[in-house]
Amino acid sequence: MLVKKIIKSTVFCGIGILVGKTVSEQKHKNTVKKILSADYMDDHTKIKLLQDLNDIKVNKRLPSTQIATDKLKKNIKMITTQSASLVKKLNKNSH
Repeated sequence: MLVKKIIKSTVFCGIGILVGKTVSEQKHKNTVKKILSADYMDDHTKIKLLQDLNDIKVNKRLPSTQIATDKLKKNIKMITTQSASLVKKLNKNSH
C-alpha cells in the first residue's frame, strides 16, 4: 500500500514538473518572439533585453578587436623606434 502511494506521488510529481517546464518554455518563446517583433525598439535595445532575459553577462571592456589593434599599434611604434636607432648606429659605423 505504501509503495503504491509513493509510486503514485512520484508519477504525479513527474507529470507536474514536465507540464511546468513545458509551460515555462512556451512563455519564454513567446517573450522572445514579442521582443524580436517589436518595431518600436532598435536592435541594440532588443539585444540588451534578450541578454537580460537569458541571464547573459556581457563584459563591458573593449572589444577584442580594439585590444588587438592597440597592441599592434604599440608593437609597430616599438619596431619603428628600434629600426630608427639601428639605422643611426649603422650610419655612425659606416663613417
